[in-house]
Amino acid sequence: MTNAIALPQNAIFQDHNQIKTTSLKVAEAFNKLHKDVLRKIESLDCSAEFASAHFYAHDEMIQAGPVKRLSKVYEMTKDGFMFLVMGFTGKKAAQIKEAYINEFNRMADLLNGRGHQQPSTVEDRHPLNIAVRSLANQRSAQGKPADYASVWRTVNGYLGVEHIEDASKEQVQKGLSYVQTLLEGELLPKEQLPEPSQKLDYSVKRWVKMNPWFSHRQSLMPQGRFQVTPDMVYGMDAKSPTLALVKELSDQGHDLHACQLEVLALRHHLESTRNALYSIQQRCNTSLTGQGFFRY
Repeated sequence: MTNAIALPQNAIFQDHNQIKTTSLKVAEAFNKLHKDVLRKIESLDCSAEFASAHFYAHDEMIQAGPVKRLSKVYEMTKDGFMFLVMGFTGKKAAQIKEAYINEFNRMADLLNGRGHQQPSTVEDRHPLNIAVRSLANQRSAQGKPADYASVWRTVNGYLGVEHIEDASKEQVQKGLSYVQTLLEGELLPKEQLPEPSQKLDYSVKRWVKMNPWFSHRQSLMPQGRFQVTPDMVYGMDAKSPTLALVKELSDQGHDLHACQLEVLALRHHLESTRNALYSIQQRCNTSLTGQGFFRY
């Protein structure tokens, strides 16, 4: 689909380490009344944890016809936006969604320092492709269990990309230098092989960067304190540094399947326990209400 949709000015903005839009901009983009967008947000069938992580309400003076008045306005993350507009249908709505997603992604690239890097072309990757094939052939000739695909997995893991087509020109050059080092080292005794120059980084800072919605929660904590809550370690919205580490080491040829299964199982059981407790709480509240007790 060709995207020729122009979003409202400043439809998406950066707030510290998060990229957001607002209910006002959504109403303007989709040509809806702001009060209808507010009503839609407040009737979303999502968990309280998801709502608190992705929607932030504040009061703002807005233009309502010829006058200004104080109104509630919601800021929302990309995930909040996607949850909200899921039910907006029609060809025009689909084009607006696509434009929003593209702009969210563009802003994310800028925030993560990728905006200035040029994407690589087939021609840029050609020398690296030759080097990878040479390394695979060399290892195969020496009787080592390394084929063309496994060498690419190692290179992609070193660069931190899922596919080499996702790499920038700068990353391709870095990958070429890495493979050339391996080609030279293949003929040396094992103890003389160069040590890997890549340092693993799974600090708290990177964990927060993987999950921008942590920042709002941690801003409520005293300086120097970091609080880990259950919803930070399970669910699709919680990016796991442990699983990221397992993937990185797996891409380098290590078999960590059991570790991956263990972490996934723990996350699943934690979420199941939380859902069970929430269900019990809801039934208790319903029972108390039926007996004449009310919660305020």
